[in-house]
Amino acid sequence: EQVQELLSSFSRGENVIDYMRYQNWRNLAAKVAEGSFYIADFDTEINSQIIEVSMPFSATLAGGEFADLADYALKAKVNTYPDPMNNIVKVYLSYMLPQHLELLEASPNVSITTHAGLL
Repeated sequence: EQVQELLSSFSRGENVIDYMRYQNWRNLAAKVAEGSFYIADFDTEINSQIIEVSMPFSATLAGGEFADLADYALKAKVNTYPDPMNNIVKVYLSYMLPQHLELLEASPNVSITTHAGLL
């Protein structure tokens, strides 16, 4: 029942971080079950992060400050939730290229929050 509620809330754009943690645990469990997980990788897995980026929606449109980055993010099929009415877009990722992180961190209009990837 908890998994069904999590999946349902995720489809509505709610509890995205909890859903991503759930998926991270599932991926880890699958690696362990198939024998492709090595104990040396444990620190990497346990210290994984979910990156939450909030920025103006208008900055992601053609000609906007982050138009190229938005196109990259959409191609990567990350969890993206636009709210054009309030000019906000939230993006949730498990990994970000260093050059993209630097670009976002340099903007005063962007908020970046990290969350534990596993609990």
